[in-house]
Order: sequence, then structure tokens, then C-alpha cells
Amino acid sequence: MIFILKYLEGVSWWKIAGSIFLLNLLAKSFFVTSQPIWYDECFSIFSAQGSIRDSLIVSHWDINPPFYYILLKFWMNLFGDTEFSVRFLNVLISSTAASVLFVYVRKFLDLRSALVASVLFLISDLLFYYSHEVRGYSLIVLCGLLASHLFLSQLQSPSILRAILLACCWYMLVMTNYLTLFILLVQGGVLLIYFNKERFKYFLYAIVAFIILIWHWTERIYNIITQGQHSAWDSVPTPEDFYRLYEEFLNGRLMLYFWIAILVLFGVFFIIQTKSVKEKISRYYSPMLVYSFIIGVLVVITAYFISFKTPMFLDRYLLFTLIGLVPLLSVLLVVTLDKPIYLGIGLVFIIALSIPYVTPDRTKGMNYREAMVFVKKKEVSNRVILLQTRDMYALFTYYYNRNIFREPKTMVEQLSKNNVFAGNDSSAFNSLDLKKYDQVLLVQTYENYIDPGATVDTMLTREFHKTFRNTDFEGVVISEYVKKQ
Repeated sequence: MIFILKYLEGVSWWKIAGSIFLLNLLAKSFFVTSQPIWYDECFSIFSAQGSIRDSLIVSHWDINPPFYYILLKFWMNLFGDTEFSVRFLNVLISSTAASVLFVYVRKFLDLRSALVASVLFLISDLLFYYSHEVRGYSLIVLCGLLASHLFLSQLQSPSILRAILLACCWYMLVMTNYLTLFILLVQGGVLLIYFNKERFKYFLYAIVAFIILIWHWTERIYNIITQGQHSAWDSVPTPEDFYRLYEEFLNGRLMLYFWIAILVLFGVFFIIQTKSVKEKISRYYSPMLVYSFIIGVLVVITAYFISFKTPMFLDRYLLFTLIGLVPLLSVLLVVTLDKPIYLGIGLVFIIALSIPYVTPDRTKGMNYREAMVFVKKKEVSNRVILLQTRDMYALFTYYYNRNIFREPKTMVEQLSKNNVFAGNDSSAFNSLDLKKYDQVLLVQTYENYIDPGATVDTMLTREFHKTFRNTDFEGVVISEYVKKQ
């Protein structure tokens, strides 16, 4: 570890940052398509297919703002909508975030902390998973790091140009996920802690520029904050959920215990060697450390209690807090294991405990890719496909017929011409003359939730024999019905 540090101290920061980018890009390029696209990802792809105006319209009823959809739209225009293409955008974003993290921590702390933070970022199972997810979570991390770097730079050396860039980063953050307003509030709090009249003037420029940029979206943000939008998977958190969140953030239970042990060890050193430990802490104490603590710890605690009223306590919603937690943990490790040999052993231990936990091909819960292969093999000349639920229209079509999927405005019409219809329960299919078909394939997802009374199955068994029910495909149930003789 000593030799590595000495060597890297003589290497230009941009070369190290570039190497970190390439290392993340290489590692995260594996298993990109090992799992099929699932509902949330397909919603992103579907929302990005139309015009920019279409993406804006979607975001006026969806809980997510449109920036990621618009970025994905331009990406798909260049590289297509294959599984690898749409996911590789996030691989690039996550790899860029890794290099920005190194530059950020190196500038405001030191090289050791930056290297430790880079290792923690690389081996994070959660960050790896979302680098393969066609959603805006990796983009939030990148924009959050850029905004944090600009904010702390503005505290050090304010300028009008940096104020404008900071306003742009704030805008990108909020237009990617509304919960990132937490980052803006934290930055406002830190600005008050380190208040300086001359410095505050430059932040006013950023605030004014941000208000001008976001003004057209303020009504939507206000509605989200005051009314909230709950999903079926949102629930009031329990203490177990709080514990589980940090398990996810830290790569499992063993790593959670490891960091607790490091924290206890730090506390023991602080009591036994108060003077030397205080000297170490004073080297690292800075606005960045305060800022990281608030985002990495206090924001999570705040979100936990807010979730009793407005549920939001999910790892993906709070992924942005890792921009505070990772630098905080890196400083904790560097201060506690001050000697390079101890730090090296600590990093080896972290990697050894984390690698078994990292699951690069973690299941996404829906396997429409293989389900559609099965459906096509079962095709007969006079059949109809009933899709339950209605929300699965886009995901079904993505794998059933990509050409139809690429025409979102006529997708439902084109599917009906191919005898494919969707609905949540039997009432959605009452207008269909099912008796004219020899075979009915029922493709179901969330059927127990959306149709607990099994009304569609009951309706079909009146006129058809049920010949099989296939549950081999995760998250998808396929049943065949043939006409009674």
C-alpha cells in the first residue's frame, strides 16, 4: 500500500480519474443483458420514444420528471433500443460518476480518501445494479456529485461562472428526481453554517438562475410535495427497513458489522489517544465532511421519519445519499487505520467481504424475454392473446414485436390487429367475441394483486378447456385455453 500511494502521488489526477473511469466501464460492461428488461425499464424506454413534448406530458402525470427520458431519447436516436444499448447509457453514466467522485474527494479531502472512496464505489452492489437499470438513478448520483463539487468549490472560491454551472446542476438534479431537493436544502444549510456575506452574493446568482430555469415546473413540484403519489410498493417503514437500507448501501450484513466495528475502534482511539486522534480529525475537518455527514446520515434519518406520512424509504429513492456516505466512510477508514499497511489490510478485508455479496446478474423479477419466445412457439392460426395487466402492454410488445413497440401512438391499435388485447379483469374483455377463437393464451403479471377474484380465468373456463398453466418464467404466468368441443 505504501508503494502504491507513493507511486500515485506522482501521477496526474486526471490520469487516475481516467483509469478509474475505464476500470468501472470494464467491470460494469459485463452482464449488461444477463437479465431481461422489466416493467420500470420498459416504461423509461417507452416514455423516451416519442417527441420531447411527449416526454414532458408523461412527466406531468408520472412521479418522475423528464430529464432522464429526454437524455435516453437522444441516446436511442443514435444507438437504438436494444437491451445492451439502452442499458449501456447508464454504464457510461455510472463510470463517469466514479471518476468525478475521485476528483471530488481528492480536491476536498486527500488522495488516500479519494482512493478508498473509489474502491467503495466500484464494489458497491447497489451502484453496480443500478448501472444496469434503464432508470435515472445513476444519473442522480452523477449530477449530485457534480453539484456537490461545484457547491464546495463555490464556498472556497466564488465566481459567477461557477454559480451558473451550479444552477444548471441543480436543475438537472431536480428534473431527474424530485427527492434530490434534499441536496439543495442541505447545501443551503451548509451555506448558512459557513455564512459569508460576500460569498452569499454569488450564491444568490445561482439561486436566481435556478429559479428561472425551474419556474415552468414549479406547479408540478408543488403538487408532488403537497399531494404525494403513492405506489403499491410504498409502505410505512419499520426499524428493520432502516437497518436493511444500510445493509444494501454497505454490501450486506457482514459489511455493516465491519463498519460498526471501525466506528467503535475510532471511538476507542478517540478516548485513549484523544490528542492524536483530534489532530487526525482536524486534518480532515472541512465543510465537505459536514456536508457529507448531513447527506449520508441525517438525510436518511429525515427521510425515514417523513416516510411515516409520505412513503419514500426505498434504496433507489435514497441512492443519492451515497454521495455523502461514501466520502464519509472513506475518511473514517483513513483516520482509524492511519498507517498505510493497516489501511491496505482494511481495504483487502472490505473487498473480500463485499465480492461475495455483489450480484452482477441480480434478477429483476420479470422474464418477458423468454416468455415471449414461448408464446411465439405456441402460435396457431386462430388464436387470441389476453394480457393481464393493462400496464404490461409496452413490456409485452417490446419482446413480442419491436416494430410495433417503436410506434407508441399506434401500438394498441396494431396489437389489436394481431389479436392481442390487454385489461385488468374480465370487464375489459366483455366486448370481445372470444367464441370465434380456437385458442386463448392468457399472459398474466401481478394477477393476484390486480384481479384477486380471478375473474378472467373464470370467464374463460366457461367456454374453454384450460390445457396448461406455465409458471416457468419469473413474474409471468402463461395459461392456454382451447375451445370446448
